Amino acid sequence: MIDINELLFSFSKSLDLIHKNFENHSLTVTYGSLRLSKALNRQDIDDNLLFKAAVLHDVGVVFLRSNNIVGIFEERAEDLASHEKLGGEYLANFDYFKDIAGIVRHHHTNFSENVDIHSQIIHFVDRVCVNIYKDRMTYGDIPFVKKRLKIFIENKKKLFNPAIYEVFFDTVYDDSEFWFYILFPNNISYDYLRKNFGLKLTVTDIYGAMPLIQFFGDVINNHSKFTRYHSERVRSIASVLCRELGLAREETMKVITASFLHDLGKLAVPVEILDKEQKLTEAEFDLMKLHPLVTGHIISEVKGFEDVKVYAENHHEYLDGSGYPFGIKGEDISLGSRIVTIADIVASFMENRPYRKAFTVEESVKLISEMAASRKIDSDLVSYLFKYKEVFHELKNVDGRIKL
Repeated sequence: MIDINELLFSFSKSLDLIHKNFENHSLTVTYGSLRLSKALNRQDIDDNLLFKAAVLHDVGVVFLRSNNIVGIFEERAEDLASHEKLGGEYLANFDYFKDIAGIVRHHHTNFSENVDIHSQIIHFVDRVCVNIYKDRMTYGDIPFVKKRLKIFIENKKKLFNPAIYEVFFDTVYDDSEFWFYILFPNNISYDYLRKNFGLKLTVTDIYGAMPLIQFFGDVINNHSKFTRYHSERVRSIASVLCRELGLAREETMKVITASFLHDLGKLAVPVEILDKEQKLTEAEFDLMKLHPLVTGHIISEVKGFEDVKVYAENHHEYLDGSGYPFGIKGEDISLGSRIVTIADIVASFMENRPYRKAFTVEESVKLISEMAASRKIDSDLVSYLFKYKEVFHELKNVDGRIKL
């Protein structure tokens, strides 16, 4: 069984990989928001809603270029406004997140114009964390950082709810536990948050978790203009292969989940590299080759997703050992991984890329046949796929909008 909040917490960490300035940002803002809520002790605060909004408060950054992301941390008004607007409008498209869309939409809106207490908390804690993380620091730096933070907040006092400001300095500011977790955010686990801040245990199976899985597939797609419906296309092809192989429903769902999440690690790759029209440099390609490992690392945090991790992590491995990141070959590559690999290749052939136009159906079939003949990919799976060549035409018309 899967805890939906744990899944959300684990996958949201991928957003912290988009830019170096975001390192552990959603993690610390989530912890800080729940800690401040506990200190406020107000009846109008829903900690489960606050948790949900805090982990995704910066989802709008997937639509931004690197210079705009830097602007968020430099407090450029246009960049602060654009990413909260993009994030709020994006979340409003998904039924599962409609309840936090308004919170995210206004998490940089000044107190005088923002009536939602959840947005006010996230706004305050977000600015606190950005100020704290201006420099790398150790325990010995805490006195200096606290002094700098107090000056910063006092200068911005008009932007924040006075009740939040006062409770933070009365209760949280001198709390050593707060500084421990802010300094060492890798110690912030989902189990710690759930037990200490009363988060609801929302348990389901992989079918019930699919809306959240599809959502993160869509987030990945939006990181580059060339992959808008990529995860959905990979899922479509993988579903055909699972059906033809007669895989059990549970195994099929694992493969489909890996199809949606296989490129989660690409959120760590700068969009300027993903969208580069020229050939990648050796250093850029080396960076690109890390993304399956990042995917595997993120998925590994979710209990029950052990097979999903393997299938997603190995989607660039080839049977002849020429793939990456591990260079495994032959029978060491699981069936689920082989399915996702072929699905990813077919989908990419049918899509425009910054360095080429999409291949035609005929060109794609020829290229896939050549890869099967050279034993890079599973020829038996390719034979199954070619029984349903209409799927190639369907891929051209995939509508990747997923209503959750």
